[in-house]
This record gives sequence, C-alpha cells and structure tokens, in this order.
Amino acid sequence: MKSNELFEEIHSGNIKDGTKINVVNENTEEYITTIEYKNGKLNWTSGEFDTSYLCDINIEFLVEGNKTIKELEISKSDRKMYTDYINNIADKLNEVINQINKEREEK
Repeated sequence: MKSNELFEEIHSGNIKDGTKINVVNENTEEYITTIEYKNGKLNWTSGEFDTSYLCDINIEFLVEGNKTIKELEISKSDRKMYTDYINNIADKLNEVINQINKEREEK
C-alpha cells in the first residue's frame, strides 16, 4: 500500500499496536527498512526517519501480521476447481516432506 493508504489504515484502526511494516521500493523490489507502529507512532528500525519515502510513489508499505485476514468468497462453481488445486499442492508438499524425512532417516 502507498503511504496515504497506510495512514488511512492507521486512522481507521486496522493497523494494530506492534504491527511491523516493511518499506520496499516497488520498482526494484529493494527492501529499505522496517517500521513499527507502536504507541500511536511509526518507529523506523533503522533509526533514521526519511520522510522522502512517504512521498515517493515507488515506495510500498507492506504490513506484517496483526491484521484480520478476510475470508475468500468463492462461488460454488469454483469450489471444486480450487479444492482440486489445493489438494494437488498438498499432495506435492507431502511428497517433499516425505522425501526430506526419508533423507534425514538415512543419515
């Protein structure tokens, strides 16, 4: 989200105390710093508050945790497709987990 959206989320109470927010350059995907919303303030972990990031249209603020996850709304016709897709992913993950466990047992 952009800085104006971040401020709207804070103002509306959607960003909870203790929430960590990664600051990332959208174009280069370069991680800049992490800020934490605590006691009504944005605290920069780098110790340096650079206001230019708040005005830069290429900067994204990615909120970590402490937010309510909204449920997906999936139509009945799509449920079978999604269920099959998720089951395929679960099967592949189980294969990888079983292979890792087997390799560990052999050591």
